[in-house]
Amino acid sequence: MALANPGRDPLTPNRPESFVTLTPTPFESCADPRQRLALLAEDDDDLRSMLAAVLRAAAFEVLEARNGRDLLVRFRQAMQGKTRPAIIVTDIDMPGMDGVSALRAIHHSTVRTPAIVISALAGYEPLRRAAITAGATRVLEKPFDIISFRRAVEEVASADPKLPDSLRIRSDR
Repeated sequence: MALANPGRDPLTPNRPESFVTLTPTPFESCADPRQRLALLAEDDDDLRSMLAAVLRAAAFEVLEARNGRDLLVRFRQAMQGKTRPAIIVTDIDMPGMDGVSALRAIHHSTVRTPAIVISALAGYEPLRRAAITAGATRVLEKPFDIISFRRAVEEVASADPKLPDSLRIRSDR
């Protein structure tokens, strides 16, 4: 995935032009380009960085967003570039637009993308049901550890056999 505007911070929300635009690379032109793209929305910078590192270690190209609106922008950019995301990871409670509303909008576009929703409020049953109704494949309650997140990604990936084998957790680790 090549960034068309590499000199700008793609997360700076000052104007629409500040968002990164996607230019398909030769890899993305292959039969199933979505194998490599993960969309990640989390308003906590440190947590977002950690989750992005885990996804990158699992061989994903990661587009990061600070809230649900940014997530929708990233999703639309990916789809315009003919790159369907393989997975979405989103927090629920974020400023601007929450993760459940963003997932609902994405899944209304008729594209069903496996999604992991994370939240400190995930134990609250009505919120958990709302996330699942909006399209969440898995809901993780904060705080969680890296292994729990990696396992959640593995479970979501196992539902789609076209995702990379690098997501599989090996018992010898």
